[in-house]
Amino acid sequence: MLKDTNSYKKVRSGFSNYTLGKDNFIKHILDKAGFHGFSVNFCLHDNELEAYHNISAEGLNSKLGDNTHYHFVLYKGTRIVTVAHAELNKIEARIHFISTDAHYQNYDYGIYIMSFIGKWVKISVKNGFFTVN
Repeated sequence: MLKDTNSYKKVRSGFSNYTLGKDNFIKHILDKAGFHGFSVNFCLHDNELEAYHNISAEGLNSKLGDNTHYHFVLYKGTRIVTVAHAELNKIEARIHFISTDAHYQNYDYGIYIMSFIGKWVKISVKNGFFTVN
């Protein structure tokens, strides 16, 4: 359940209200289907950001939507198991931290999300979204 009704408003040029509105429905269907695969998302709504902060156990100084800070969540099925904070600027790309929920450690989820972020940075630079040296 979303806490902030403003979460449904359009963010930049994305159509987040559609995505947010279907979140609970999609998760319910995935649970019923027994889906236990992986998916990585940017933190787009209160539930994901709350899980992000709970797992990371760190107070971040950056806020969601900052031009260079990106907060990722890794789902195992419909449960968020790992979070990551990455920063991109004109000089470098860096992962500030990766943290996995205590119940899901020792399953290489950190390696999975780190690999995903590495691929995302390469694609973003290749397509001109970022100019990292």
